[in-house]
Amino acid sequence: STVVQIGNHGRMGVYIFFVISGFVIPYSLIKSQYKIKNIFRFIFKRGIRIEIPYIASIILGILVAFVYDRLFGWGFDIDIKRFFFNVTYLVPFTSYKWYSIIYWTLGVEFQFYIAIAILIALFAHKNKIIQTFSLLAFIGVNLFQLLRPETAFIYAHTGIFSIGIITCLYYLKKVNLWQVIIVVLFAFIITWRVRNLEIAIFSVLTASTIYFINFQSKITYFFGNISYSFYLTHTIIGNNLIYFTLRVWKIPISSALLLVISLLLAIGFSVLFWWLIERPSKQLAGRIKVGWRDRK
Repeated sequence: STVVQIGNHGRMGVYIFFVISGFVIPYSLIKSQYKIKNIFRFIFKRGIRIEIPYIASIILGILVAFVYDRLFGWGFDIDIKRFFFNVTYLVPFTSYKWYSIIYWTLGVEFQFYIAIAILIALFAHKNKIIQTFSLLAFIGVNLFQLLRPETAFIYAHTGIFSIGIITCLYYLKKVNLWQVIIVVLFAFIITWRVRNLEIAIFSVLTASTIYFINFQSKITYFFGNISYSFYLTHTIIGNNLIYFTLRVWKIPISSALLLVISLLLAIGFSVLFWWLIERPSKQLAGRIKVGWRDRK
């Protein structure tokens, strides 16, 4: 059905998110004249930026599970160890599960923060040979997925992140066109080989859109603002509305209409979540300076 097809292609949002991070994070580090001595300050800043909304969404999910237990007697138990491993992104290293199927991406994202904080000096190096081989080596790490096909680790996505990184470096005039061609081509081939062609194509299209198309408008600014809040809460709000509508209330409704209603409700809740949770955490993180230019 159309709804299923939309859902299948919706998973590409994860890889679009990784390409955008590959562009935005190096951009902010280079523009602020970040030095590796400030790595812990940078990690702390990013932690505050994503952790507070993330923990709030986990608590929201736990409350929903509590309500389900009260309504249907499904069973409810707060596991402190599971909570700890979730909020520290250590789930992939344990036998515990994420509270939501989407949270694994935040674990990968945090691994990327650590990697880029260490490697940005090589990626933005004045020597073009050092730059190019550093980026190619980073992409090559992607091949480890052939040995251990587990997507919860950054090695499964370095090709995707690299497409965003090289786009950022070219935008800032830190690399030449021949470097872009080599890096993007290698990243495309590796991503195609270890993941699939669709992910490789979406990654390149995302980077091209970032570089060539200016989407600045009130609408894009609005959705850009609430995107993280939407990402964290859309499954909690949308999925539960769909469940109650179809399984509990048993309302006869077309799947397409229910999808639209769920989407609108999820967007509305995201605005509230952004205003109450994400916006204050973003302001708090903004007070932490990670580079010389930030401190001027």
